[in-house]
Amino acid sequence: MNNRFRCFILLLLISFMIFIESNFTHVQDFNESELNGEVLEENNYFKIISSGEAKYYYIIYNKEKKNVKEEEQYGTIPVITYIDENTIQILISGGVNTFFCTYYNIDDDKFSKQYESPVAIKYGKVAYFDYSEYPYKFVVSDIFDKDLLFKEFGLDVSFVVSPITKAEFVDEYTLYIVYMSGEEYEEKTVILDLNK
Repeated sequence: MNNRFRCFILLLLISFMIFIESNFTHVQDFNESELNGEVLEENNYFKIISSGEAKYYYIIYNKEKKNVKEEEQYGTIPVITYIDENTIQILISGGVNTFFCTYYNIDDDKFSKQYESPVAIKYGKVAYFDYSEYPYKFVVSDIFDKDLLFKEFGLDVSFVVSPITKAEFVDEYTLYIVYMSGEEYEEKTVILDLNK
């Protein structure tokens, strides 16, 4: 390879790394009282602050109003919602059709691991694809403790970013899924029994 091509590839890689870095969350210690910016949303258990230039902070509080998590986010506004009366979802965009969710159990003062693009959350369970190795496995687990529930399912999904077109818990032990399958993107439906 000639030197110009190598420089071009190196410049392209550096640009890509800067783009990726600018769209992810950074854990950072900061003094909340020193933050300058507009409070976008606030309640008893969380606060979202904009400090301009696509820079955001979010803070999670426990029942004693103590700060239990604080992070700085660049790019998109963090979305924090309640999935039930006791659980907060912290959603961070990772780009088109990709997002990362962490959950906080208020009563137990406990955080979950981070899940990539979950497709269904209910009854203390989360359904998602495990992208750590190919072929990807579809997983349903307890949000906070996989020892309570962790089931893997092999679905013949199409090789696309979001093969699941619909997913919902019918009840605590049944998950209904519609997904694209194979190279022809054939729509398939499956009902997963979580008791088996």
